[in-house]
Amino acid sequence: MDKKSTKFSSARPSRPKKRKFSSNQHTSEQDTSSTSSSASKLSKKSPEFEVNIDQSVQYVIINFALFLTLQTLVICKVCKSDIRFYKYSEKGLGFKLVVQCKCETETCIPSSPEMNTTYEINRRFVYAMRLIGVGFQGLSNFCGFMDIANKIKLSKYYELTVRRHSNSVEDMRNAIWATFYHKISTDSEPQHSHCPEGANSWCKYRVAEATGTLENFKHPPALNNEIQPLLHGIYEDLTSDDLLQRCLGANTQNNNESYNACVWHFAPKHTFSGKQIIEIAAFCAACNFNEGFKPLLKIMEVMGVVIGKATAAFAEERDRARIASATRRTSDVSKERRIEIRNEKLINNELFEDTEGIVYGPGIAE
Repeated sequence: MDKKSTKFSSARPSRPKKRKFSSNQHTSEQDTSSTSSSASKLSKKSPEFEVNIDQSVQYVIINFALFLTLQTLVICKVCKSDIRFYKYSEKGLGFKLVVQCKCETETCIPSSPEMNTTYEINRRFVYAMRLIGVGFQGLSNFCGFMDIANKIKLSKYYELTVRRHSNSVEDMRNAIWATFYHKISTDSEPQHSHCPEGANSWCKYRVAEATGTLENFKHPPALNNEIQPLLHGIYEDLTSDDLLQRCLGANTQNNNESYNACVWHFAPKHTFSGKQIIEIAAFCAACNFNEGFKPLLKIMEVMGVVIGKATAAFAEERDRARIASATRRTSDVSKERRIEIRNEKLINNELFEDTEGIVYGPGIAE
């Protein structure tokens, strides 16, 4: 046998075949042929969504009894007397921590940065709850189970009045204003003319009036005088004819059922939501869908919320996880498996039809 034939003879031990080069860690970063749409969108870092990060911001949950213990251990550096801690100017989840001693002046420390007439923690908490699809009732439940004093009630009263008087605009308006005047009433100036009368009324003043015990009734502290004119303007907007006409029936409307379910993640359809909440949910869903979590941080910054390092790290991790998940779903193996599952379902459905026959269709009952 000549050399040519022996060269390609099968008797000679075969050498292992060279593996075909597909990609490595460097080429995969440059190859965009199989890049997912999520990765393409989130990789474009828009400078307009960059936020300032304060490394010192970090919230913790503590029991207020901690301060009661501290006041037994520390004294004032100036007057050398004992000190006392108590809460003042509570609004929602925020308050001012007052340090009191024998000095002429008291020291007030806000539990959260102040923003106009409220605290940053309130905006941050409500916005964060909305991002995970939790509305007012869920927020209240959270505060209740966590033993957090929750002072946010007027928005709940508004919802209840709309639901209880959903057949009449005028009844809705009177019931809504009743909650405002009820909360600003004092012993020297009771304003309960809009509250329902009788011993079964939700208004304790009216109950005392019906049972003849009015001389012993004492009003709880009224709303702060600085807040009253601000709330009055809000109530005027909330009792406009145009808005209350749309509240008749106490139903929420969904004019765009084709919109992705991410909107209802922020504002679930099974809970009552007004027009403003739905609009905010739609805007947040569009930002999250197109740009990731960075725009949500920008919204918080525009509201005056200071972004801490933990929040920034959380947003980056969520975006990375979304890209990784989308990349897995666009891989050839994943696509093939989904096609197999779809085909298996079609085959099973055909078998069911052959076994049971068609159970639903036009004219089937004839």
